[in-house]
Amino acid sequence: MKIYFKGTILENIFLNLKIGKNVLIYLEKTLLRNTTVSKDYLEGRILQEKKGNFSDAKDIYVILKNNFNTIGRYDYAGWAFLKEKEMERKSYSYEAIKRRYLMEYGLTEDSF
Repeated sequence: MKIYFKGTILENIFLNLKIGKNVLIYLEKTLLRNTTVSKDYLEGRILQEKKGNFSDAKDIYVILKNNFNTIGRYDYAGWAFLKEKEMERKSYSYEAIKRRYLMEYGLTEDSF
């Protein structure tokens, strides 16, 4: 199951996500501003990270980090910062570069 927030503006709200561990959250191009959400509901559920799209996942963690700093949740902001750096590091891995190349040119592993 997936929850899509793509392109959503979440401003000045309390987002209470009590969801199962198998539910993934799609936050690409989502604006979070003064939004209260627990990292416990996000941890391990970012769809882009699970799919190996580490560059987009990094952007999402930047958004989360900035939101957490804005609401004064510096412990959560620290978590998001570490995840941001982890996604940045993973985005430079061989597998991530290969996956981007294949997607860009519409190729499959069998093409080689």
